[in-house]
Amino acid sequence: MKILIAACAAAFVYGLTSQAWAQNDIPEKLSPMVTLEAALVRALEAAPAIKARQEAMKASEGTLEQAGIRPMPSFSLEAENILGTGVFNGFNQTETTFSLDQKIERGGKRGARIGLAQSERHMTRLSAMITRQNIIFEVRKAYIDAMTSAAVLKNARSRAETTQKLVEVVNLRIRSARDSSAAGERLTARIMAENADVAQAEYALNNAKRRLSALWGDGSYDFTIDKKSFYDARYQAKPAQLNHRVSAPELRLAEAAEDNASAALILEQANSKLDPTVRLGVRQFQQSGDVAAVMSFSMPFSFSNSNRGNIARAAAQRRRSAWLVRDAKMQFDRDYNSNLETLHAARAEIDAFRNEIIPQAKFALDKTRTGYGRGAFIYLDVMAAQRALQEYMGREILALRRFHLAAAALDRLSAAYEDPLSVEGNIQ
Repeated sequence: MKILIAACAAAFVYGLTSQAWAQNDIPEKLSPMVTLEAALVRALEAAPAIKARQEAMKASEGTLEQAGIRPMPSFSLEAENILGTGVFNGFNQTETTFSLDQKIERGGKRGARIGLAQSERHMTRLSAMITRQNIIFEVRKAYIDAMTSAAVLKNARSRAETTQKLVEVVNLRIRSARDSSAAGERLTARIMAENADVAQAEYALNNAKRRLSALWGDGSYDFTIDKKSFYDARYQAKPAQLNHRVSAPELRLAEAAEDNASAALILEQANSKLDPTVRLGVRQFQQSGDVAAVMSFSMPFSFSNSNRGNIARAAAQRRRSAWLVRDAKMQFDRDYNSNLETLHAARAEIDAFRNEIIPQAKFALDKTRTGYGRGAFIYLDVMAAQRALQEYMGREILALRRFHLAAAALDRLSAAYEDPLSVEGNIQ
């Protein structure tokens, strides 16, 4: 009776599992494919941060335009000798002066303002590129997570199917008294556990796809992804990475910040030069009707205001920026080399699993199955061989994930994909 119950339970669980897989596969086949390129385009088009950076670029253009404006002249009207007493009663003795005042900038202030605005515009452009690269990196990480979940689901289904194939053999051995009824009960529990693993893997895949689509403001999982590229463990540096230090956006931004600090120092030094004001005008004498030219020149004194404090501050900022450039280069080298080593280590592990470990584990499993059918092994030997194979396949998936994440990090550090439309669907 126990044997019959175990066999029926196993068949029932398998029926539920097969039905669940079939239901999961139907929308998978009908759902649209979202490739990595499509995901990147959607995320970049929907990203509010990109729109914000575009407005920042417009603001920097306005700053540059305003920096080139020279000081505007001022018009003044001055009336003297009006509404007084005696001969100055009324307007007969009025003297009216019309004049224009113009400040003359010295020390190259206008050129310094333009240089500072240009450096700020360059920093804004680099910040926009970094924002775009960050979005690309987040999309690639989310896509890698989705591909990893799909690979885990594939492994879980394969494991459950392999276990199900043992039902008939185990039942025959139980009926022939070569295995106890406990083997059938253990097999039933095993199938139930693996069915639960399949369900969990399906939930994990749907959640990974939700996280991916949330990057373009969707949050759905009714789409499929490109699973084949996950198993492609090849990586080749893009043309933009041939000199990764030159193309690294963070290094370029740090260097641009140093240039900006130098431009700010130049402006403060120019501001230490005092600007004279020239006045030219015409004076009209009401009583005689005569007119005469008026000219004046004024220059502020600089007893205690030579802008020394601002110059000292700007010089310190420039020295600080130089140190930050060195720090950015050291940080970049650490991150780049670390990810490069991670990529090489993951690739070596993938090769070991594919070329040696997994083939050997498959051979051992096939040999154990054959021996089990002939009575040379017990059920637990088969389960141990199967668990070993699945463990190695799971570790290969983790190695592939590390490989792809390291490749994405290397591309992010060196801005390999400055044009998002040039991103390939697989990592080669």
